[in-house]
Amino acid sequence: MPRTLVLTISLAATAPANLLTTLAPDYTIALIDCTLAATAHGLFWALVVSYVA
Repeated sequence: MPRTLVLTISLAATAPANLLTTLAPDYTIALIDCTLAATAHGLFWALVVSYVA
């Protein structure tokens, strides 16, 4: 996959995942959403550092 597409997808997944974490009705869903947000955030920063360099 092209890096720009992966960066766009990971950045676009971060905001909704954080919103779902905020609105989660119980701890299990909050934990799953938080893990999704953290994964997207980590992927974004891992790629953006090499992309900028």
